[in-house]
Amino acid sequence: MKDTLNVAVVGTGLWGRTHLLAYRQHPRVNLQRVCDVDPERAARAAAEFGGTACADYQEIAGDEQIDAVSVATPDFLHCQVVLAMLKAGKHVLVEKPLATETGEAREMAQAARAAGKYLSVDFHNRWNPPVAAAKERIRSGSFGEPVMASARLANTLRVPRQMLSWAGRSGPQWFLFPHIVDMICWLFDRQAVRATASGHKGILQSMGINAYDAIQALVEFEDCSATFETTWVIPETYPLAVDFNVTLFGSGERIGLSPLAASMDVAGAKHAWPVTGAQQEIHGTLIGWQFLPIWHFADSLLAGRAPMCPAEEGFHNTAIIRAIEQSIERGDPVAVEAL
Repeated sequence: MKDTLNVAVVGTGLWGRTHLLAYRQHPRVNLQRVCDVDPERAARAAAEFGGTACADYQEIAGDEQIDAVSVATPDFLHCQVVLAMLKAGKHVLVEKPLATETGEAREMAQAARAAGKYLSVDFHNRWNPPVAAAKERIRSGSFGEPVMASARLANTLRVPRQMLSWAGRSGPQWFLFPHIVDMICWLFDRQAVRATASGHKGILQSMGINAYDAIQALVEFEDCSATFETTWVIPETYPLAVDFNVTLFGSGERIGLSPLAASMDVAGAKHAWPVTGAQQEIHGTLIGWQFLPIWHFADSLLAGRAPMCPAEEGFHNTAIIRAIEQSIERGDPVAVEAL
């Protein structure tokens, strides 16, 4: 066991800030370094959250005082940073997806085993209260055996057009599917074997963004199945940036989940449903389930135990989504690659 944990964060953009907020709040974590390819952004983050700013992640790899590193770079830029940190003997928490190619995901999983270090993926919806409650209900036995599931996670056009400067190098399949694919695999405790999918392009391409507008997929397990839907082209008049619904069917129960149910309804210049409870600061105290997986990672290392969401599960997640992509391209079912 350790008394304190020295950490660094690589990437201070969309989700890197979540890691910075979580580490600042944790009483036994010392944020030592903050890295971003934009030196000014790194400096601003360090000024706000503490630690020393840098623009080269190799400086963190070479710092022997750092115990663990959060990697929150864009979807397609995880591999080299993660490999450098593992080679330097550091534990790593990486944002989902682990990788957008199975070869990179496999390389990282193997590197973690070779280094004897923990590599964990931030599948944070496992800490989402309705999802966690569903898992406990399934564990209790009342749900019975999994039969099928349907899951939809989608964004308005604001996400690819305004939030993500790198949208054309990702897509809803990499930005959104990792959440719901992991959710069903975890809830059902099953490994996928085959994927069949169709995808649509055109709307985003007309805006200069080379990404899928929408994807529908059927993923088969040995004894059950799940359908997954995603899109990035919901009109911006939709009052919430996210559309998120999950239904689970078992031999004993049906469970319906609304993982982003808003608790505030605002009618003004435009209609909005601000999400509360995911991450929020109330009277100077940070709350929210989206911070819990980051605290779990830190607490696990402090206690000397393995954190949830290991690299092997990250690989399987990437392999399922790659099978979905390949099914769209080939027009046939595609087997899910094994580690």
